[in-house]
Amino acid sequence: MGANGLVALGETARGLEWADRALALDPGNAEAHFDRGVLAVRQGSASQAETEFSAAARISPRHPLARFNLGRLYAATGRPGLAVHEFER
Repeated sequence: MGANGLVALGETARGLEWADRALALDPGNAEAHFDRGVLAVRQGSASQAETEFSAAARISPRHPLARFNLGRLYAATGRPGLAVHEFER
């Protein structure tokens, strides 16, 4: 079970711990960056979420959920041009 699964069970702290461990073992783990992005959104940290979704998309350019969530974040923070760019990728 990944970080998002733990969060779905109400285990946010454990989810973050899981993602952090995964990144300690493999800093290029796109899923762990994505999971940290989801956790950051849930904690209300748009800037951290942007950092994590961007990292996931950079590592795995075809990661559709990283791109989608990055687009949603751009739209929610008043950057529609960047949002459209992500949605079109």
